[in-house]
Amino acid sequence: MTASIFVAPYWPFFRSGERRRFDYSSADGSLPPISSVFSYDAVTDSMAYDNFDEHGTWKNRWLYRYRPGFGVAEWRDDSPLDGVLANIFQEHKKVVFSEPIGWGEFARIGETYVNYPRKDPFGSTPPMIGAGKQVVLFEELRETFSTRHGDLYRQVLVFKYMQTFGGKTVGGRYFCALGVGPVAIEWIGALPSGEIITTSRIDASVTVEGVA
Repeated sequence: MTASIFVAPYWPFFRSGERRRFDYSSADGSLPPISSVFSYDAVTDSMAYDNFDEHGTWKNRWLYRYRPGFGVAEWRDDSPLDGVLANIFQEHKKVVFSEPIGWGEFARIGETYVNYPRKDPFGSTPPMIGAGKQVVLFEELRETFSTRHGDLYRQVLVFKYMQTFGGKTVGGRYFCALGVGPVAIEWIGALPSGEIITTSRIDASVTVEGVA
C-alpha cells in the first residue's frame, strides 16, 4: 500500500502579503493564455485563487481554507454579475457553500475522494440553492516534473477531478508542486454524447510578488 499523502501543502497556503502568479500557456497554441493569482485574504482568513483571461479580465475567485478533518475546503466562489442581476445586487455573484467543495486531506495514489458540496441559500448573493458532486482521483506523485518553460519541480502531485451541480460536468487534471501550487493543468469536459475530452496541457510560468 502506498504511503498517505497530506494534500494541503500542494496548494498555496500562506498568510503574508505574497502574490503568487501563474501565467499559463499551451505548447501548441490551442488554448488562449490565462493567469491565476494566489493571495491571502485577511478579511475571510482564507486563500484567494483569482483567475483572469488572456486580456487580464477577472473571471472568478475561489476562497479556500484548510479544515482539519476535512481537508482543502473551497467554501466560496465569486464571479462577475451582468444584466438585470448586476443592476439589482450591485456586486459580483457570491456562492457560499454550507458543505464546501472538497479537494482531499490525506490521499493515497490510486484512491478516489468523493464529496457532495451544497450551496448556502442565505449566505449566497443572489440567494441560490443546489447540491453537487465532486470526485477527485489521485493519479500519481512524480519525483520530478519539468514544464515546457524549463522549470523543474520536485514532488508533484497529479490528480484529476470531475464536478457537477446537476448540469454539465466539468473537470481537469492538476499538476501541483509541493510548496508551490498548480504548475500545469489539463481541462477535462464531457460532451453531450458522453465522450470525455481532455485539452492540451497548459504550463505555468510562476512569479512571486510582495515578498521582501
